[in-house]
This record gives sequence, structure tokens and C-alpha cells, in this order.
Amino acid sequence: MKVFFLFAVLFCLVRRNSVHISHQEARGP
Repeated sequence: MKVFFLFAVLFCLVRRNSVHISHQEARGP
């Protein structure tokens, strides 16, 4: 169960990072 929780947290962090990067790319050009 602990592994599943860690995987869920990691997935949320990756989603936040991907959204942040997409916003930066949209603002750059």
C-alpha cells in the first residue's frame, strides 16, 4: 500500500511539473 501511495504522489508531482512547463513554453514565444 505504501508503494501505491508513493506512486500516486509522484504522479501528481509529474502532472504539476508538466503543466508548469507547458505554461512556461506558452509564455516564452
